[in-house]
Amino acid sequence: MAAVSDDLDQMPVVRELADFDRRSGNLLERLVFNNRLAMMIVCAIITLVLGYVAATKLVLNASFEKMIPQDQAYIKNYLTYQKDLRGLGNAIRVVVENTDGDIFDPQYLEALKQINDQLVLTPGVDRAWVKSLWTPAVRWTEVTEEGFRGGPVMPDNYDGSPKSVEQLKQNIAIVRNFKPMTAAEKTALLARTKEEATDGRHELFKSSKAFDSSHHRKQHGFDLELPA
Repeated sequence: MAAVSDDLDQMPVVRELADFDRRSGNLLERLVFNNRLAMMIVCAIITLVLGYVAATKLVLNASFEKMIPQDQAYIKNYLTYQKDLRGLGNAIRVVVENTDGDIFDPQYLEALKQINDQLVLTPGVDRAWVKSLWTPAVRWTEVTEEGFRGGPVMPDNYDGSPKSVEQLKQNIAIVRNFKPMTAAEKTALLARTKEEATDGRHELFKSSKAFDSSHHRKQHGFDLELPA
């Protein structure tokens, strides 16, 4: 403590700027303190320039890619096929190819079934959203004279036999050939059915008491017996 005190006592106190030795200090100190006004002007200019850049050029970038380790092997693989995976979100697409035939080969379909079952049972997989030929959610639909008809693309009684494979081909053909109605066709259909569809003649359970049971008629205070 005494040595420090002695050093401070030996340092002269310059009370007037005119008495300051402009040659004291190292080169950087002389450059800064001997050119105070110029240094303040330079600092002010730098502050204005940086403020302008921050106000006009600075943008927020919350890019997902900049927050992941791009040198990691899995990330590199993802970035390589990023364009092919675009739009899938958090979904994973698994492609199973039959290099010796088509998808109607019974051996291929059996292999596809095993892969489908393994994926469905994988922890973390949302089973309700898994889609393949072997999931009931993948269905075919067609419009007939009697209305809509449909079912799962994979027949319920599929057993690998030629008959079940042929049924699978028919179901897939229906899906591929299905074309939704155009806006003009929908408008024409609504106009053609408007008269009968708006007066309730085909929905008596909505517009009359004819289909209410005695229990529900009692709940609503109606007569228990319908008039003849």
